[in-house]
Amino acid sequence: MDESEQRNLLMETAILGKQADMFLKSDVGQYLLARADERCQNAYKALKVVSPLRERRVRDLQAEIWKCESFRQWLVDAINEGQYAEEEMLER
Repeated sequence: MDESEQRNLLMETAILGKQADMFLKSDVGQYLLARADERCQNAYKALKVVSPLRERRVRDLQAEIWKCESFRQWLVDAINEGQYAEEEMLER
């Protein structure tokens, strides 16, 4: 990858990070995060009391928790990668 392609990739990553940050701060972003947190909490509560013999239900609850936690983490990752890209561009 040449210097120009690296700069373009850094710029795109920085822009995506800013967009993710703005989304998280928006009403829609806050609403979706609250819904994901609520679903995650409900799945944790259900997982605590489900019989370990109900393997399919345990797997479903674990998948729900993973999905809800991943949603937040993907946004945080995009923001962090964007900040790192900005720092890289400033250092160059």
